[in-house]
Amino acid sequence: MFTSLLSLVQVRTELETTIAVSAKRKILESGKVVDGYEVLSYLGEGSCSHVYRARHLHSRREVALKVLSQVEFVRGEADAEVFIGRFNREAKAAASVQHPNIVTFFDTGFSDERLYIAMQLLDGHDLSHELANSGPLSFARAKALFVPCLEALGRIHASGIVHRDLRPRNLFLHKPGTAEERMMILDFGLALLDDGDLQKRLTMPGQMLGTPAYTSPEALKQDLATPARDVYAMALIFIEALTGKPVVVGEDLFRCMELHCKAEIDLPAWVLSGELGALLERATDVDHTTRIQNGRSFFEKLSAITGAAPADDAVVKLSEVHAARKAREEEELRAKDEAEGDVELPGLIQMGPGLMVAVFAVAAIAGILLYVLLLR
Repeated sequence: MFTSLLSLVQVRTELETTIAVSAKRKILESGKVVDGYEVLSYLGEGSCSHVYRARHLHSRREVALKVLSQVEFVRGEADAEVFIGRFNREAKAAASVQHPNIVTFFDTGFSDERLYIAMQLLDGHDLSHELANSGPLSFARAKALFVPCLEALGRIHASGIVHRDLRPRNLFLHKPGTAEERMMILDFGLALLDDGDLQKRLTMPGQMLGTPAYTSPEALKQDLATPARDVYAMALIFIEALTGKPVVVGEDLFRCMELHCKAEIDLPAWVLSGELGALLERATDVDHTTRIQNGRSFFEKLSAITGAAPADDAVVKLSEVHAARKAREEEELRAKDEAEGDVELPGLIQMGPGLMVAVFAVAAIAGILLYVLLLR
């Protein structure tokens, strides 16, 4: 644990340096052509890239063009080809899974000392923007957005991929507020791809492996990357969507880690009430082995939930809810063991000790007589 904390300090320093370098990146001007893609306008900045609206010169298809300049892949990398391989595998990871709620990747390449990925151009904004500007979602809307998104996450997990950086900024609302509204999973930059026997990490050396506010306890302590890690993040995001507030708010990295690992998190009681509460409590279990295990399972369970409890001002600590559930499960297991023990050897149990001794004595005498007869 102490080693993990030291690593996080180093990661924070590296991250701050990366941000400083990022601020100096030159934004491409409209009209600039990158390997056959003409830049039309600037859309925004990713964790280590700029994103543009662009148009392919031949097909005329408009795309979102994610571009890394030379400073990003040379910094801290002795062999640039290694980093280029990581970047290309982001496209491979996303392109390997097709689903209406996963952004489509069209092309990837290297041109004029720049790496790029051409992907589906979406219309809207991310979930973080929606919550900041419009407030919390109703349960009905949240369910309508998250259920198909969890189905997509299940497809990702079934393909051997763990996203590892699910957060509101990486969930994009396409055509928000319309009948065509849907939530899309973006940014596979930290995805862990199971490529044969070798799992390849798509991260820059020293880069933060996920976002602290949405990173699971086992990832913080042991850097484990299983589908249950994504389940944990999606559960926190779902709660945030319902309340309009992030679940884990720490003044620094250490505090975030403590909140995750001890579940010392205050939540509205109504969120953890009823069937929905039982589901979210299980999805945020500190122990990843008893958590909901993958996106498909989370999708199936959330699909069956019909509503949420009425909102109120009562607050409950997540750790206490976990402890209460585990105590109930232990009591149920104990009762089950006792019930099964009661039906074992019912005849002998009901005889009483005196009668049991007599039965065994008769059996022993019968055995001796049989032995004597056989010797004759």
